[in-house]
Amino acid sequence: MPTAIRKDIDNLNAELTVTIPREDIAPEIKSELKKIQQKATIKGFRKGKTPINFVKKMYGDSILVDVVNKTIEAELSKHIKEAELNLLGQPIPTENQELADLSINGKEDLVFKFDLGIAPKIDVQGVGSDTVMQKYAVEVPDAMIDEDLEAGRKRVGERKEVEDNIQEGDSITINADEMDGDALKLDGWASTFTVLYNDIGDEKLKEALATKKVGDTFEFNIRTIESGEQSDEHIRKYLLNVTEEDVDVEIGDNFKGTIQTVHRVMPAEMNQDFFDKYFGKDEVKSEEEARDFIRKDIASHYDRQATSLMYRDIQDMLFEKNDIELPNEFLKRWLMISSEDNTAEIIEKGYDGFAKNLKFTLMRSELAKKYDVEVKYEDITAKMKQNVMSMYGQYIQDASMLDMFVKRMMEDNQQVEKVAEELLSERVFAKIAEDITVEEKTVTKEEFEKIIEEARAAMQAAQAEANAEETATETIAEAEVVEEE
Repeated sequence: MPTAIRKDIDNLNAELTVTIPREDIAPEIKSELKKIQQKATIKGFRKGKTPINFVKKMYGDSILVDVVNKTIEAELSKHIKEAELNLLGQPIPTENQELADLSINGKEDLVFKFDLGIAPKIDVQGVGSDTVMQKYAVEVPDAMIDEDLEAGRKRVGERKEVEDNIQEGDSITINADEMDGDALKLDGWASTFTVLYNDIGDEKLKEALATKKVGDTFEFNIRTIESGEQSDEHIRKYLLNVTEEDVDVEIGDNFKGTIQTVHRVMPAEMNQDFFDKYFGKDEVKSEEEARDFIRKDIASHYDRQATSLMYRDIQDMLFEKNDIELPNEFLKRWLMISSEDNTAEIIEKGYDGFAKNLKFTLMRSELAKKYDVEVKYEDITAKMKQNVMSMYGQYIQDASMLDMFVKRMMEDNQQVEKVAEELLSERVFAKIAEDITVEEKTVTKEEFEKIIEEARAAMQAAQAEANAEETATETIAEAEVVEEE
């Protein structure tokens, strides 16, 4: 019968020899030949009557290869399971593998040798109470709450026409008449359009408009009245209201504007109707409760960011306190074999990043076992829904539309795997945070935003360096720990 014998080279590398006696696979080969004999339609013979030796001559070698491959796969899987091996990557033929005689008339037993990369045994250090990590706690200033509350009142307030001077947030409807020098152009172009005061790009014009009201006039350049560089198409379509019939009309840039109307969103009264519309039915009953609600919401936003920063620091700590060895030469060979796109140069440039990711994966796997953390299908689905609502919430009309988006995302194995990895990491980090000592450091909003900006810049720099070194994960496949039970 086929045998698989392992020779351990060291703690991370082994050689597995699979021997297949020809007589052991002869019955299966004979059976496959008969199946072909019964089905084959070969010129010169009636269906099912082709001599077996003729079938063997035509198909014997390919059948042998199929049976051998199936037998090797079964023997490898059986040995890995019985020996309870945790492998990195997959078994690969040894470099000194002798060519086997894969002809149907061969006599010698078939011998195949494979290299195995074995996952190191890890006892993750640094996850006890003697490890101290810092977490930022952001002070939420009253001014920020005032600003949010005022924005909320405007969001649910009523839009009304006003007669007084123009203010921030107002929308201005302008009657515009084309000018020729300092005078109105005879038979010049006329248009009526609306702009938001906040969107006016010409700062001098914006300053002048702050002193004006309905009925007042002013001069302006149609190309600079809105902030940002606007295309000719945008200006002609949305500001000048040029129709298809007038598409060839030449229109100048300078106009005289007359303020036709000014509309302003009047902040809602601080009453129960406002509370219900802005915070949700019966969530808030008073201004004090409203301020507490906003404070907690803002604090929660900053806390999520602070938690992410701490998790990053925890990951750095794990790398610092755990020196993990890998079967590097095996992994480089496996990477070369596993993808046609990989070259020795690509692998060499990207290997450090690949190895770092793999080491983290190994530590995370051990910690997930320790903390009994797992990610289920429904967890991934729920996270996908959150992601969809975050990205497309304003376009989601009902639950069926949300389910359609999620279903499409769940059909993408790469997205599913990415979300599963993120959830697993978050849950493992959360468990670590319960075991270590977390010290809070109170900082101002400005201080924290500076810290976030520095962290973001560091991440971008690291990513840029990774891209320069061609360490993209789509170029080098990510190895997985194969755990056979």
